[in-house]
Amino acid sequence: MLVRIFILSWCFFSVTVAAQVATINTVQKAIDYDNTEKQKVLDLLLLPLEDGEFEHSEVDQYLALKEVAFAYLRPGQIVQAREYTFKLRQFGVNTGNIFYQARSYNIEGEIYDALADFQKKLDAQKMALQLYDSIEGSYDRSEKVTTLVEIASAYHEMGILSEALNVANDAEKLATDIEDLDGVASAYNTFGNVHQKLGNYPKALEYLLKTIELDKQIGKVDEISTSLYNVASVYEEMGDLEMAQQYYQQALDIDLRTQNPDHLGFDYAKLGKMSLELGDIEEARIYTLKAMDMFQKVNATRNIAWMNNKLASIELAAGDFEATQEYLDKSLSLNPAGKDSHLFTEMQTIKARLALAQENFIVAHESLDLVEKNAVERRAAAQIEEIFELRSKIFERQGRFEQALESFRRFHELYENMNERARANAIAGLQSNINFLQKEYKIQMLEKDTVVQNAQLQQAKIERNAWVSILLSILFIIASIGYREFTKRRVAAFKAGLLEESVQRKNAMLAEVSHELRSPLTALQLQIESLEYNLEDDPAAAYARLNRKVSELNQLIEDLYQLARADNGLLKLDIEEVSVKDLVEEITEGYSEVVEHHGLKLETELSGATNDLIPADALRIKQVIVNLIRNSLNYTDSPGIIKCSTQIAPDKVEILLEDSAPSVSEPDLERLFERMYRADSSKQRDNSGSGLGLSICKSLIDAHKGTIKASQSSLGGLKINISLPKAEFNKAA
Repeated sequence: MLVRIFILSWCFFSVTVAAQVATINTVQKAIDYDNTEKQKVLDLLLLPLEDGEFEHSEVDQYLALKEVAFAYLRPGQIVQAREYTFKLRQFGVNTGNIFYQARSYNIEGEIYDALADFQKKLDAQKMALQLYDSIEGSYDRSEKVTTLVEIASAYHEMGILSEALNVANDAEKLATDIEDLDGVASAYNTFGNVHQKLGNYPKALEYLLKTIELDKQIGKVDEISTSLYNVASVYEEMGDLEMAQQYYQQALDIDLRTQNPDHLGFDYAKLGKMSLELGDIEEARIYTLKAMDMFQKVNATRNIAWMNNKLASIELAAGDFEATQEYLDKSLSLNPAGKDSHLFTEMQTIKARLALAQENFIVAHESLDLVEKNAVERRAAAQIEEIFELRSKIFERQGRFEQALESFRRFHELYENMNERARANAIAGLQSNINFLQKEYKIQMLEKDTVVQNAQLQQAKIERNAWVSILLSILFIIASIGYREFTKRRVAAFKAGLLEESVQRKNAMLAEVSHELRSPLTALQLQIESLEYNLEDDPAAAYARLNRKVSELNQLIEDLYQLARADNGLLKLDIEEVSVKDLVEEITEGYSEVVEHHGLKLETELSGATNDLIPADALRIKQVIVNLIRNSLNYTDSPGIIKCSTQIAPDKVEILLEDSAPSVSEPDLERLFERMYRADSSKQRDNSGSGLGLSICKSLIDAHKGTIKASQSSLGGLKINISLPKAEFNKAA
């Protein structure tokens, strides 16, 4: 009897152990599947979960619930992902395991990220962080790094950029401490995204390229393609669509090797967008249909709806209104009742554009009415701008110009309010940094107090040697008096030298002015005498030459007059807010034909930033740019290039004008803005200029509290860099 009981017990134990080993192997196999095999994860884990096969092991139950939640989340099956996330949380509560509960909040945050509800994402990730911090004992702190990165990402999406940088910095520090290279790379990626939103594109690219290097070191191919994708998005935002297209293609090339359908879908979607913006509708359609196919493979419902929206935009651009409506209907069927606010808003704005094209103004307004309030509540800046811009166009087509203007006014009020909130958050972040520095300062002061106390202990020794100090002081005073007299003599000699140099320059300028006046006057005299004695075969041509010479004299006198007013502080500026991009664009468009007539090509590279407004006198700045373009026309060999570009910084705006060969020698560069100065170089030509153009440019830029510098251009010619401050200054300057 005992033998039989023993045999039965051993059989039960063996079956139990075998079952446990089998479930462990099942969970590990699911974990080993990569991101391209989510359906296999579901096929492997769903039935055992429902049958309770993992209940014997707390860890296996946790891992199975987590893997299923993520398997549903990646392709966009939100309802199912949320169901298993809550099951995971309840499991954590039932077992009293705080780590499991924290992970459930991590996944919930990613669900809200997929829905573009960033406030709820932030709340969920903050709850996860709070739970991690409450854990007593050791745990996988790389999960805390991930949580910090996700919190920073939520702040970034909400436009609270100072907090995003602070939290990303915490993530990088923790990741470095625990030697989590993956976490460091994620923090760098967040830094890049934040600097991109700040408009600091060089810094954004610097961090994203660092991310790529770390991903290569770790060997995470999927993450390399993601970083390349992010680099492409920076170039896309900069308006460099061709460079963006190249990086999206590089990301696609990597994802084609790994065959990750989710990543491939996003690559194709972006390449379709680039093609549409570059005007290639057929290529845009091909890429977007490929993206649709990828998302259908993983049953990514949300992304399939997104592609239907994109295809609707493509067909609208192609003028196929019927196909446009069909794709919109499909998008709505996949997103009933607008569960995904971002997609629903995108769909309704396309519908409004379709209605506008068909001059169905009532439907157009109704479509925008459905989404305007929600977009404002979500603070979705890009969608808000599109809604109000589209609304204004509808009003304009209706002839309701006052309402169109009111729509623009409302948008700018909302935009300013959003910016004000972002500025307030940025100031709050800076204030926290200041408070930290103040604490550091107090600590330093305490340390200095200790040093003072030690110094007092040494006071007795110092007093004993006071007589030595007195003697040294007397000697120092005598030496100082001697040095002062010597310095006064040197200063007097230096002033005399400057005065002599100034007199010489004035004399040289008078001689140059005399020469400049004498040449056209002599020519005038000869022309008049030839007309007087009937020596001209073509009187009309002679009068035209006379007119040109008089114009040259007038220009010379006007240039001298402007410089004299600048020297005496009489130059007045009519200050107003000026968009540098619009100003330069207007000038270059107006001069493009003139430049081409001279056998040259005019290129522009204007920043698309919206914060390029400066306080300036638009007419004076135009005068400077026109003078520089004319200067390039006079001195650039044909065929050649003149390039005009702008760069936007937080505190200044730069205007750069470059031309191709010939150039100016280094010694001549420092004297280009001197009056009447002519460079003895390949740039010197026989032309009708007064030699005062660059001096006038410098006077006008100085009056704007800006700077103007000359250097050698990479194009082979001369480069002029104008820097104008954004800060307000005295308008009477």
